[in-house]
Amino acid sequence: MSNIEYYQEETEKDHARFVAALERHACRQSSESCTSPWELIAIEMGKPVDQVKAHAYRYFAFLTSFKHAQQTTMPTPTPRGEWSTDESILFETLLVCYGPEEEDRWTKIASLMPNKNSRDCELYFNQTYRELSR
Repeated sequence: MSNIEYYQEETEKDHARFVAALERHACRQSSESCTSPWELIAIEMGKPVDQVKAHAYRYFAFLTSFKHAQQTTMPTPTPRGEWSTDESILFETLLVCYGPEEEDRWTKIASLMPNKNSRDCELYFNQTYRELSR
């Protein structure tokens, strides 16, 4: 594995950890000595708060640009079982839109994913977040 491939893999893992922590801590105030959601996310990621905020800024800037581009472009479909970086980003974006309490969550997400069905989405979610919890 080259240095570039290693960096990209680490960056993708960091982003997955960020999204998972964001889902857990966004809009919440900790009962522990007024810890902010940013601090909780930073602790979970093992990064300084400033780096987490910078990551959030880049991610939300991407989501904003993605929202505008979404109507004209979609990620190039990959073979069943494989996920491109663009598909992963779209999937994570849709996870935020369709939370765990959403009825038919995987069906709704899959309907917006090229070449993926609800089973693919649920399996990918379970595999990705199982790796993060190790």
